[in-house]
Amino acid sequence: MTTNFYTVKGGQGATTLAAAAAVRTARLLPHRPATIVVSDQQELEDLAAALGVSMPTWDGIIEVPMHEGSLAAYSREAAMCADIIEPDYTIGHEWRPGTNNVLVIRACYLALRRAVSKDDRPDLAVFIPEPGRALGRDDIERALGCKVIEAPWDPAVSRAVDAGILAYQIPKTLEATIDEISKHPARY
Repeated sequence: MTTNFYTVKGGQGATTLAAAAAVRTARLLPHRPATIVVSDQQELEDLAAALGVSMPTWDGIIEVPMHEGSLAAYSREAAMCADIIEPDYTIGHEWRPGTNNVLVIRACYLALRRAVSKDDRPDLAVFIPEPGRALGRDDIERALGCKVIEAPWDPAVSRAVDAGILAYQIPKTLEATIDEISKHPARY
């Protein structure tokens, strides 16, 4: 299944969530390679840093060494050139019909306002609350009209990304969120 983790505003956590989901998928289904397709070279470099792997090759490809399973990341241009079929996890900022479209959103009024103004609605939203913010899960659910999973704000996630160890050590709260997402298939 293809999952599109997307945001309507930068810094919401879609790249981190998609990277962790792809790593988890590669580990759980080692016979089926997990692939991440990102929108541009900069996003690919950010992804490489979070996963703790070397920078992408000139052709926009990251191979993630894993003990179990396999994971590769491509820029959208490289993916088109490589003729990749059905990536398991896709991140980006555009709507893709026929996939599980998951909006990643923090307790940010501007992000919620942008999400509501879009014609397309997500199949599912992952809400990351933050201490001291007024918006809650019920507000997001009411505004978007879709199921909302609350992913607890956890400093361990930031530390794993900052240390570049996400490919090797996914925080438990992030694993639980990914497992919850997998229980909600796309609407077709």
